[in-house]
Amino acid sequence: AGEPRRIRAEGINVHWACWFPDQKHLLLAGNVPGHADQGFVLDAAGGRPRPVTPEGIRLGWDTVSPDGLRFVGLNTDSQKLMVYATDGGGEPKAVPNTVPGEIAIRWSSDPQWIYVAVPSQIPTKVYRLNINTGEKVLFRTLSPADPTGLDSTFGLRITADGKAYAYSYERLLSDLYVVEGLK
Repeated sequence: AGEPRRIRAEGINVHWACWFPDQKHLLLAGNVPGHADQGFVLDAAGGRPRPVTPEGIRLGWDTVSPDGLRFVGLNTDSQKLMVYATDGGGEPKAVPNTVPGEIAIRWSSDPQWIYVAVPSQIPTKVYRLNINTGEKVLFRTLSPADPTGLDSTFGLRITADGKAYAYSYERLLSDLYVVEGLK
């Protein structure tokens, strides 16, 4: 509710943004022109975006912790999910028990757990993953009733309490023709 207002992230190519729980800051996924992707924090009241990860970090939607102090990103070099401090301080911490291609979907309402999946695996299994112990619990298996031509799932969104979710999928369908007798 309220009037729309423009929030500028000067000097950054922004790929997407999500609000912190305090609704006063944004986590930005983007890059400085000529540089690799990284994470930035922007005060919604104004100012310049502040880098909070090194370059080479890919961020997922809704991956800020419920207390707003941490977020999850994918280190594209190591293919590991990492927990970063939103103030940019300290060393990032690897999330245990992740597999290549696994991405963070969102932080759950319990600050010890995140939702993760490998969207290219069909059916797509979504897990709750404890960021400290690496314990994984299957949350949902996603696949349409007819998986013909299914390539991947994408756009997966889950509510923090896990009571609702939505996703899209992509199908690659084609026809094969055999032609005989051509000269």
